[in-house]
Amino acid sequence: MEAEPLESSPPAPGARPGTFAARVARRTAASPRWWAVVGSRLVRLGELLRRSRLDATREAEAALAGSPALAARMVLDGPFRGMRYPAPRAFGSMLYPKLVGSYECELHPWLEQLRRRPYAHVMDIGCAEGYYAVGLALLWPAAQVHAHDSDPAALDACRETARANGVLDRLHLGGAVSAEDLGRFGALADGLIVCDCEGCELSLFTPPVVERLAGCDVIVELHDFIDPTISSTLVERFRPSHAVHTVRTARRHPGRFAALRGLSPLARELAMAEQRPGPMEWLLARSRPGARTPG
Repeated sequence: MEAEPLESSPPAPGARPGTFAARVARRTAASPRWWAVVGSRLVRLGELLRRSRLDATREAEAALAGSPALAARMVLDGPFRGMRYPAPRAFGSMLYPKLVGSYECELHPWLEQLRRRPYAHVMDIGCAEGYYAVGLALLWPAAQVHAHDSDPAALDACRETARANGVLDRLHLGGAVSAEDLGRFGALADGLIVCDCEGCELSLFTPPVVERLAGCDVIVELHDFIDPTISSTLVERFRPSHAVHTVRTARRHPGRFAALRGLSPLARELAMAEQRPGPMEWLLARSRPGARTPG
């Protein structure tokens, strides 16, 4: 293969003149034919790495599917430990983190604290297949749970999850929630609201609605990647009537979860992967002692 003399090309940036790497870099930069050879080899290497990762991922997925602990379709850790899934599916989220007990583990300490509060009513907005709706019904055996979702298939799945866990008699299913619905919930009694409304937070938790929720505790998943003003606006809306905190996505530690023992590092990674678009944040608004909902 013919190419210009090595001395005819200037040194590549960052390469020391006279080294083998510098000579290769100069020859590659000076000759399109050399670049084609090197580039094609880099492409082949990238393809080999991609296939290797794909094969490893398939092996890890097979290991998860064959795990006796996960095959039982029972939540194995966290505040909803013992909750059963009647079918191996989840709506709008990943199933394995829920079964492992790592799903949204940032909220676990808060739910444990709230267990001391005797809620009569709980609302789950964006209930999907019922992870929170049914889990909260199990945490508060005396509470009436209002589960809402815009997807009829998700509501059917939530009903089945509730039936499998013996709480269907306390579950009230409904479609999409409006700000007016939230206001009426606030008038019922002191309660708990868990909300994942995929970016509709500001249109639901309007200032008049937040005022009516003065006696309720509220957990809201914030979707600032849809609207970057959501977090700051909701904090300001809730601050006059609630003690407000925010919590961000935390790193998962597979050693905490017994279901992951014996699995490969990649399998453990997949089991805890929630497939989010980036770091998430939740707003935690606790009603102040003595707070009352306006009549």
